[in-house]
Amino acid sequence: MAVVQKFAAWFALEARKNRAANRGRSRRRQAARDRFEVELAVTSLESRVLLSASAALLDDGEPGSDDGGNAAVYGDFTPSGGGEIVTAADAGFDFTGMDPTRFMADLNDWLTLQTAFNPANGDTLTARLMPVSPVSGSYTGLTLDVPDGVTVVIDGSYGNVLFVGASPALTVAGGDVIVQNGVIFDNATDSPTILVQSGGSLTLSDSTVLEAAGFDQSAILVESGGSLDMSGGGNVLAVRGEGQFVTWEAADALDLSGTDFYEAGNGLVDASGLGVIAALDTTTIDGNFAVENRITHVLDGSGPGPGPGLVTWNANSLYVTLDSGSIQAAIDAAAIGDTIFVQSGIYAEDVTVDKAITLAVADGSTGTPSFSLAASGLVTGSLTATSPFTIRAYADASSNVVIAAAGAMSFESGTFEFIGSGTLTLSSAAAAGIQTTGTGVIKSDKLNLIASSGLIDVDTHVTTLSLEANGAASVSNVSGLVLASSTIGGNLIVNANGAIDLGTATVSGNLVVTADGAITASDVLTITGTTSLEAGATNNITLAGGHDFIGAVSIVSGDDVTLNDINALVLDSVAIAGDFTVTADGAIDLGTATVGGNLVLTANGLITASGVLEITGTTSLEAGATNNITLA
Repeated sequence: MAVVQKFAAWFALEARKNRAANRGRSRRRQAARDRFEVELAVTSLESRVLLSASAALLDDGEPGSDDGGNAAVYGDFTPSGGGEIVTAADAGFDFTGMDPTRFMADLNDWLTLQTAFNPANGDTLTARLMPVSPVSGSYTGLTLDVPDGVTVVIDGSYGNVLFVGASPALTVAGGDVIVQNGVIFDNATDSPTILVQSGGSLTLSDSTVLEAAGFDQSAILVESGGSLDMSGGGNVLAVRGEGQFVTWEAADALDLSGTDFYEAGNGLVDASGLGVIAALDTTTIDGNFAVENRITHVLDGSGPGPGPGLVTWNANSLYVTLDSGSIQAAIDAAAIGDTIFVQSGIYAEDVTVDKAITLAVADGSTGTPSFSLAASGLVTGSLTATSPFTIRAYADASSNVVIAAAGAMSFESGTFEFIGSGTLTLSSAAAAGIQTTGTGVIKSDKLNLIASSGLIDVDTHVTTLSLEANGAASVSNVSGLVLASSTIGGNLIVNANGAIDLGTATVSGNLVVTADGAITASDVLTITGTTSLEAGATNNITLAGGHDFIGAVSIVSGDDVTLNDINALVLDSVAIAGDFTVTADGAIDLGTATVGGNLVLTANGLITASGVLEITGTTSLEAGATNNITLA
């Protein structure tokens, strides 16, 4: 340390000589500062310190000066108030080979002699420590509390530089620290390998951090108020116990792009073992779920202070697993356009989607990607969308996706869209069931809606729709709809902007169908209540299968209409532009009917009309030899 002090005194003397030689310069030239590049090499050899230094005068901006043409490698020091160089702190220093565990004490002692160094006026200094591998093979734990205005760089360019923590391997207690170029941190105690405390800032690149074997700590722990930058990439984080890659308690976001993640065996003691252990594959969903399970951040809701920030490693991607994180926490942390990958399973939470994101559901192995929201305590297990968003299966666009909720499902604004050729199933066990309100719309090629204890009331854009409701079901704003199957405990109301195939339907209440196209049924309809069909004057209604209309049937509008009932049929009011063909295996009551074309009735029972009939074309009536026809 005495050698450093002597060097500082020598450098100050040279600066004073330089100032005396230049007193005759103009005020502008007096204000110009001389710049120096100083290179220090400090080698620890037993108990002796050898120091070599060279200083070269750099360009001061004045013509005619012989400056040597060099430039400072690390941070320029600018004395307060302008003026001339007054201290050896003008440039950054390289310290090569010094024992890093002694370094901070030596640096602090040296800085106390630099009276002109004033960080409050913007003065800065960068000190680069370039240790070599010691005879023992490793350095002990290092604690750095760096003064304001100073940046300490630990550079591993000179070979394998290994720090083995006595708890931890590196502690950044304060100030700015940069670690780069192959430095390795290991730990053998029940503590994090690297600890960044409040006020500390660590920048890490091309380095390796190994979590302690046999414990459950973190490779890196950043406390609230601390800072970590790993965006430079090239880092390796290895977990050898039950611990975490990163425990993140700081409020800012952390980007781990370019980091390799290893779940190594307990036998790994240094970086040499990494070559035979495969890294977690972050191009696969299983690999990313494994990484998420070993990162503690905002998705886990842990940490003191205002709350931790978000940790990511793939751009615009967040991961929610059964062991780590929550769907709602991911939505809250996500930005518009992000994709949240959700592992299949049961989540006890209420979820509100309030931004345009994508939920990608992944089983993680085999089976149908699905997740359910369970009721627990004050949680009802509901799903509410106040913003448009999309949902899809991870990777396989042909896969089905199932989302189930113990509570209600409500889509209040914009289009909720399922991307893929599979079937989306939405299931609610609540009395409120599945509903769209406001501008909410559900869009899917194939959609299955199940309200096991309640109602369905939705606006949809869908090709094939299946409905199961314990209460009423109402579906509207549909184009080109096929109802694959419907089991409705109350009324079923369908409004279609195009044609509609009613498929198979069992409706305990009334059926009301309004279409801007043909109305058909590819299978059997069983309607307990009344039926109302409206297709428009130019579109046909064809229900020729083995249907059972128990209540009265009304035809509000249609061109050619064909009805068949396996039992008796009661018509309430009929308004048809074209032909009307009716078949029943029982009696037929025509009610009130206006038919623009021909009327053909075939019954296995009485034929009557409780109202007035107006038939423009021909009329053909067949009741069977033993049944009366009464049209009085």
